Order: sequence, then C-alpha cells, then structure tokens
Amino acid sequence: MNLMVLELGKEYPLAGEDKLIDILLASLSQDLDDKGQPMLRQQHPKSHGLVKGEFIVDSNLPEDLKIGVFQREKYDVLIRFSNGSNKRKDGHLQSDMVGDARGIAIKLLNVGQNNNEQDFVGINHPVMFIKDIKGYLDFGLVQKGMVEGKVILKPGEPPQVDDEFREPFQASAYAFGILKEIAAKATTSPLDIIYWSTTPYKLGEKAIKYQMVPHQTQTFNPQNAQDQDNYLREGIKQYLQKREAYFDFKIQFQTDADKMLIEDPTIEWKESDSPFIKVATIKIFQQEFDTAEVKQQDESLSFSPWHCLPEHRPLGGVNRARNKIYTQLSEKRKLDSH
Repeated sequence: MNLMVLELGKEYPLAGEDKLIDILLASLSQDLDDKGQPMLRQQHPKSHGLVKGEFIVDSNLPEDLKIGVFQREKYDVLIRFSNGSNKRKDGHLQSDMVGDARGIAIKLLNVGQNNNEQDFVGINHPVMFIKDIKGYLDFGLVQKGMVEGKVILKPGEPPQVDDEFREPFQASAYAFGILKEIAAKATTSPLDIIYWSTTPYKLGEKAIKYQMVPHQTQTFNPQNAQDQDNYLREGIKQYLQKREAYFDFKIQFQTDADKMLIEDPTIEWKESDSPFIKVATIKIFQQEFDTAEVKQQDESLSFSPWHCLPEHRPLGGVNRARNKIYTQLSEKRKLDSH
C-alpha cells in the first residue's frame, strides 16, 4: 500500500472538485432566490456592526515575517462582526441568544501598489465544520432531508434516517458534532471572542493559519440587554461609545504536513506542534456605528479570503470553493439589489 507523502504548503485538490463547486454554487444561488428580498449574504448574513479601526504591524518583526501586508507599519481597516446562521423558516434571522458561529471579517484598505484590499475572515472555533466540498454537498442533502422530515435528529436518541439520505448522512455526520461544539460556546460580546481562520493561507512560500485574540474588556451581560435577540450588537455599541477595543493578530506556521493538513480544515493545528506568533495589533476606534448610513455600507461591502495579495493566497479545497462561490454570489446580491 502506497501512502502519499505530503509536502509542507502543498495543495492536493479533490478529484472532480471543479464540478462539485459548480453544483454547490447552483444550490446556494437557488437558496438565495428562495429567500427573497432583501437579498442578504449567503454566509454570515446577520451583522452585529461594521466598525472602523487600524491594523498595526508589530515594529519588531523579524525580517522573514515582513511579507505582504506585514511590510508596512499600519492600515486603516473596516471590521464586520456577524452570526453564521441564515434566515429561519419564518423569514427572520436567528436570535443572538441561540448558540451560533460568530464571525469576524477584517478588510485592510489601500494595500499594495494598486491600493487593493486584504481581507482576513475568522470564526469563534479553531476548525471548520466541513472538511471539503463533497462534505458540504453531503451536509446540504442532510439538511434537505431534515426539512422534509426524512432525517430526524433528537438529543439522546439514535438518528432516524431514510435510505435515500443514509449515505450523505454517514459521510457528513462529523459536521453535526463540530456544529454542536460551536453552538455550545457562551458569547457575551463579539469583542470578547477568540477568532480563528480555520483554513490555511500562504505567507510567502509557507503555509499559516491565523488567530485574533481580544484584549480584556468589560464583560457585557446579555440579560441586561434592552433587546436580547440582538444583544451582540448592543454589547459592541455600549463598549465602543466609551472606549477603544483591541485584538492581537497572530499567525501559526504549518510545521508538519501530516498532522497539520492543508486540505482538511476540520483538523486543528495544535499549538503544541506550532505556537501562534503575534505579528500585529487590531485597534478598533471609539465610535458610533449603529446608524442607517453604516448599515447600508455594511450590506454593500463584500468580504472574501480571495481579496488578498498573492503573498497571502488562500489554500485548500474550502478556500478554492470560496473563490468562485463568494465572487458570484456577491455579484448576484449586487444585481438583485438594483
């Protein structure tokens, strides 16, 4: 039996991946149509706020880390905080009181010689819930089965799965365990969360993941919120009215190609194998952001890991799918909003 010898930083695309991406894109596009106007983002549609700040590169970086955006002192940034869940059956977005993936999207402005953008995106968990595009399609089929009552999952009871959904359910069952872990995380404020990229990226010729770690803030109690369904926005608003907020931006190098996989973001890169290294500070200004103008700007912006310099190119199958899917769905949202 011949085992493939994996190389650091190298990608290994899934057979037939491009076709699978097209199938997934068609499904997600139809899903947006079915949800009607206003057409929200397919991924992380509920925003807790779009805020302004700075991305300040550490002044004492070693020369071998001064790559891409880390060659300059600082950048203006726009940062969007979000929930992962889409609209419920009743057409409303899920309450913040329900466990969910919490997201961050950071857009560095005027990057490089052509004044491009550099986006960094992350969630409140070290791994992605899906390992590849086939897994995403399998998971989507299972969700369809759940809507039709042909897949029934109840806590403490064996799954009830009709034969037509048995194969995709078995192939994607791991995803439900990861989603359960994510949903169980207590959240007081998006400013108090550690965020991970989950998927890998280039840093020059090497592969990295990144992490955003908050500085200590004054904890917001959701029970004291005026609107508990939207308490995460309220928590950011109250804090930034009075003071600035900060995150440390850290990177983690792939040092073992067999244990720290490029093509499977459900596998955590352990800090015991490769510790995170601080390379920058994210400073969020004291500000008022809960306005109609900022909300409109929020909805008009597009965030993607592929808004990047070549030195920070996304790696792995999930990111390759994002390249086509995010671009086309973003264009669809823009066209349908006119």
